[in-house]
Amino acid sequence: MRNRTPRRAAGGRLRGVGGLLPATATVAVSVAAPPETLWKFVSDPSVCARFSAELRVAGFAAGQSAEVGAVIEGTNGRGDATWSTRSLVVECEAPTRFGWATGDPPAATWTFDVAPAAGGATLTHEVVFHPGVPPLATALDADPEHATEILDARMAEVLASMEAVATGIARLAEGADA
Repeated sequence: MRNRTPRRAAGGRLRGVGGLLPATATVAVSVAAPPETLWKFVSDPSVCARFSAELRVAGFAAGQSAEVGAVIEGTNGRGDATWSTRSLVVECEAPTRFGWATGDPPAATWTFDVAPAAGGATLTHEVVFHPGVPPLATALDADPEHATEILDARMAEVLASMEAVATGIARLAEGADA
């Protein structure tokens, strides 16, 4: 089971502020490793930073670990700009679901779902960008004539990074399970 072609889907662009948010992106990959092996990678935020084009560093706040209510501190970057992020773990159901919300109120909610499948598992990575919350909602509201193009460009960047993360995690899990 070495399907490295992620399934891509973007949707939800017909609801919310300006009819564009919430917006959802989903990537799924087949992994030749069981859910229990995948879990240690999807529940460790530092692993995402190894493969993401935008997330540079991430980890649990001092003394915390993968559990609902834990804080994930991170540093993101695009081009010359860098910024700090603070996320809250909102779902943690070993070995099947790990999710976190970035910002307060959340600008985005991210999840990993791990489902058993023939020969291993399917890893699904999803993000939902929420209406009314900066920075994406602010950018769309500031330039309504180009809002669709702004959202499409952002979703393309996010999908590419999500694909790299999901594929990277799959490779790690398959190597750990070898």
